[in-house]
Amino acid sequence: NYLERRGLDLDVRFWFDEKVPRPRVSSRWLAGLLTKQHIDDGTTRERRLVWLGGNVTSESVGKRSRLVLRGTHHDQILLLPTSQVQWLTQLLSDATPQQPDQTYPHIHDLEKSFPGTAAGYNRFLASPAWKRIRSTGLVLV
Repeated sequence: NYLERRGLDLDVRFWFDEKVPRPRVSSRWLAGLLTKQHIDDGTTRERRLVWLGGNVTSESVGKRSRLVLRGTHHDQILLLPTSQVQWLTQLLSDATPQQPDQTYPHIHDLEKSFPGTAAGYNRFLASPAWKRIRSTGLVLV
């Protein structure tokens, strides 16, 4: 049963009573397309960032800095350029709930304050570091 994840490797043409033509595209084409797909995590420009994780600390390690994010389920330790760690520390501080009438940072404001180029900002949003920050407690609302 497909819903029970059985038979997923069977030829779907046998599901139908009528004759179903063979696919006109290679199965490798579809597999390649799926691996290259862009995963949109819903970072639309009008959304705001809220930090639901715990304390954020940083320390200098040579030319880079270590950012320690305390999460509700796990902690993350990231080694990033010092300018990015300072930027993230300020961002997470601004995004931490403190007062009932507080406004939170918009995602569209991040690019302007990012310490680097627009291309660098886009690379950062696609990086494992950003995904780890999001999984530790940075939510978009």
